[in-house]
Amino acid sequence: MQVACVLISHFSFKAESLRQPDLRHQPCLIVRMKGSRKVVADCSPSLSTVRPDMPLQQALTSVKKARLIEADDAYYHDLYRDILEALEQVSPIVEESDLGCAYVDLVGLEGLYGGDAQVALALQRALPDHWGAQIGIGNGKFVAHIAALSARPQRPVKAPDDTASYLKGFSLDILPVSYKTKARLHEFALHTLGDVATVPVGPLQAQFGLEGKLIWELANGIDNRQLIPRRTDEEVTESLTFPVPTATLEALLIGAEVLLERALLRPELSGRLARVLTLKGEVYRGIPWTKRLSFKEPTRDKRRVMARIKAGLEGVGLADPVEELSLTLSDLTGDHGRQESLFSEVRNKQQLQETMKALQALLGGSPPVFQVRELEPWSRIPERRHALVQYVP
Repeated sequence: MQVACVLISHFSFKAESLRQPDLRHQPCLIVRMKGSRKVVADCSPSLSTVRPDMPLQQALTSVKKARLIEADDAYYHDLYRDILEALEQVSPIVEESDLGCAYVDLVGLEGLYGGDAQVALALQRALPDHWGAQIGIGNGKFVAHIAALSARPQRPVKAPDDTASYLKGFSLDILPVSYKTKARLHEFALHTLGDVATVPVGPLQAQFGLEGKLIWELANGIDNRQLIPRRTDEEVTESLTFPVPTATLEALLIGAEVLLERALLRPELSGRLARVLTLKGEVYRGIPWTKRLSFKEPTRDKRRVMARIKAGLEGVGLADPVEELSLTLSDLTGDHGRQESLFSEVRNKQQLQETMKALQALLGGSPPVFQVRELEPWSRIPERRHALVQYVP
């Protein structure tokens, strides 16, 4: 399976640099909350000792002086979505991954474009130069990703067919596993993919469960994961420009109400409900802001939506006047009502499904909810008896 990986390294930092150009010349840490602690979401390319998901306190011990910026996930996802849409003009099958990374199915494109080199050139041209996209091609997503790490902007890399030999010199830090798992592998004196490949699959699976099997397969060049095309959601967007830039909450609420009334009259929303609302403010000589609001239940009730907007805008700092305001309703659904089951077990499952949908809308991705599944209850190794898998309603 020929796959291309389009990689924009330090995507969140580059996104922040688009609206704050002065960041390009100073060390910077982009931080987000993960549970009860702060972790690093991204950093300046010059901070080579810092890794994503590293606890902030640990990162600060290796960085003497850096500017801290709160992650603006809604803003990053908007830019990332634009990139995915641009890549879909080249190939109909594009899988979204982490921010700044996407996988493109190349099957059938060689004949259309005239070879892998021309396909890579088409992907490169689909994106603005300021992103500095790196493109790698390989037999599988993991190999293509490593090839992209080796590439440079405008210079794509194609991995050789002997993937096991190609991978063995790379650091295990590029494995798609958690920071904690990578740290434990280093504690076992396993530092490269070649080191991991020498370990039998049994001990790895005993230590890390299903994740251990994935680690062993990827280190040995085995990647049977299929590309999953992203699901494109319909959305409705309305915007307006204020006659005079305003920094008052009352004026923003009036503008939001006007935009909401326009959106609810759009034919795309006829008989449909929205689960997510996004407000964007273009600031006069300042940094734009984005506010993403989700609803516990899908709705098109104006009073309920305005109450949510008012609560959301109260937390936005309005030190700089807003020139333009836009409102987007997304995650649309056609459900008008819900028929409850007579059986409590079915009702509980329906409620859990609705909760998972609400969490997905709130977080902008799959909720970190897992369940324990029985694998080999008869096994003498405790780690093989059960596995922790992500819950899918």
